[in-house]
Amino acid sequence: MATLLSLKRRIRAAENVSKTTRAMQMIAASKLKKGQNATVSGRPYVEKLSAISQNLSSKLEGKYLHEYMKKPEGTKKTLVIVLSPDKGLCGGLLTNLIREFINFGSQNKEAIYLTVGKKIDTPVASLQKEIIASFKFGTTLPTFDMVLPIVKIVDEYFLGKKVNSVKVISTSFVSVFSQKPKITNILPIEFPK
Repeated sequence: MATLLSLKRRIRAAENVSKTTRAMQMIAASKLKKGQNATVSGRPYVEKLSAISQNLSSKLEGKYLHEYMKKPEGTKKTLVIVLSPDKGLCGGLLTNLIREFINFGSQNKEAIYLTVGKKIDTPVASLQKEIIASFKFGTTLPTFDMVLPIVKIVDEYFLGKKVNSVKVISTSFVSVFSQKPKITNILPIEFPK
């Protein structure tokens, strides 16, 4: 009789755990869908902004170019901003990002690095690359106050002619299960023809 009662309690406990797990799974799926929609909904804005910028830049002549559109002479160094997550458990995202960083670093010996995110600090330091600054953002969305120091460093190095280009190594969202690493040239500003 005692064993029958303990079996019933175990069955009830397993059912309760199952209900809790199902509820947590539904919440996680909802958050994932919301994040995916936010990522995909920003793409048309970026594409339109790029088209407008490209149209404006084609109308400018050489004498009206801003300093951000001119390539500084006298140095061959590149400032590379590497964006990574602060936490792990994100599948192949971090592995692919580190692989892209290693490939880029082996081809570009004259690069200096600015890291954003905890997970990229160790790989950059282990390859004995020059790190000028390191930022950790945590799990919050970056605000203007958090991004401003990075912009000041980029300005100091690019406008001060310490580097001749600024690139960003980050990941590009393809789907929930696939994020591909990419290298984006941000300075000097160049638009495809």
